[in-house]
Amino acid sequence: MKTRRKAIDCTLIRESKDHPGYFKYQVTIQELDGTTHIVPAYGKDMEDALERLVWSERKEKIVKKKATTPILVSAWLATIVVPAFMAAITNSPVWILGAMAFSIVLAISTVQMDKYFNKD
Repeated sequence: MKTRRKAIDCTLIRESKDHPGYFKYQVTIQELDGTTHIVPAYGKDMEDALERLVWSERKEKIVKKKATTPILVSAWLATIVVPAFMAAITNSPVWILGAMAFSIVLAISTVQMDKYFNKD
C-alpha cells in the first residue's frame, strides 16, 4: 500500500528568463490513488526545485487551515462571553445552558465540515 505521494519524473525545461541562475523543471507527481499530474517547479538545480515545490505545497496547506482559525475562535468566544454576560445580568442559568448546547452543535458541525472539505 502506498503511503506517500512521489515525484516519478523531473524534466529540465529551460533557464529562467526573469531570474538568472534559476531553471524551470516539469515534475510529474504520482498521487496515492495512482493518478499522475504535472506541475512546474523552479530552482537553481533539480534538488532545489523539488524542495521549493514541497515547501510551497506545505505552505498552502497551512494557509488553508490558518484562514479558518480566527473565525472559529471568534464564534467560540461569542458563544461563551455573550451568554455569560446575559446570565449575570438576568441572574438565570438558561443562557449558560444554551451556550453549552450551541457550542457542542458548533463543534460537531465544524468537525463534519472539515472532514467534508478536506477529504483526501
